[in-house]
Amino acid sequence: MTTTLQLDPNKVTKEHLRLLQQMIEKDPLHDHHEQDKEVIWKLRHECREHFPQSLPKLLTCLRWDNHINVAIVRQPR
Repeated sequence: MTTTLQLDPNKVTKEHLRLLQQMIEKDPLHDHHEQDKEVIWKLRHECREHFPQSLPKLLTCLRWDNHINVAIVRQPR
């Protein structure tokens, strides 16, 4: 599932949350497209707030070679 929604992390809609939930609920062994990973990463705050069980999926979307993003994930709430 590759998303076509325009995403502004400051203006998350119910449609964004529905799409995020669909991506999170996929089989854990399913490899997401890069665009889907970007959506999950951009909606990481919604993952934390609405879907706390999504942490493993969120971590698979993290670009581990980007030290800024790794630092963001390591920050306490």
